[in-house]
Amino acid sequence: MNRIPFQSFEYNSTVVDQCDFCKSLPDEFHAYGCYCEVCPACGFILGTCNCRALDHSDETRTINAITEKLNLFHAFSNLEEMALGEKYSYPESGAIQFIEKHFSGQFPKLSKKLNTFFHEMKITGDDANSLQTAESLADSVALVDEVVRIIEIIHRAAESEIIDNNFMTEERLAEINPDQLG
Repeated sequence: MNRIPFQSFEYNSTVVDQCDFCKSLPDEFHAYGCYCEVCPACGFILGTCNCRALDHSDETRTINAITEKLNLFHAFSNLEEMALGEKYSYPESGAIQFIEKHFSGQFPKLSKKLNTFFHEMKITGDDANSLQTAESLADSVALVDEVVRIIEIIHRAAESEIIDNNFMTEERLAEINPDQLG
């Protein structure tokens, strides 16, 4: 579907004639990844729905723009509300792309597990074999716990200026004692 351009509107008796986030003007498209862009299918904010209604080119640009705005900590925040069986929203897709890209070089073993996990999380009605068993779901929960633990360590280590989280590796992570972090 075609994207919806920004339209001026009235708020508290004031005409808003520019997007607060991307600064688009009336009849201009929002910048890709803008938090105020409206979904052409449901009319809600594009980043909060799961319609995935944009054409492939606009969808790719939107996800890439979201990916570029994220850091590791915020990427996982975007995934907190992710639901089984639903299409990924654009922020979730951007977060997954960011995490896969970020982890692939620095955490190759974890990256492989994450990639499998993200693809197994989505249950489709077309594929009866895609339902997770209790054992595979438990493995998925354990993986999420492991990833959250690693993200927390990286985030706390970066805040404590022990490391630069852009240069964290599996080997360096193993050297950090989480109890020594703030």
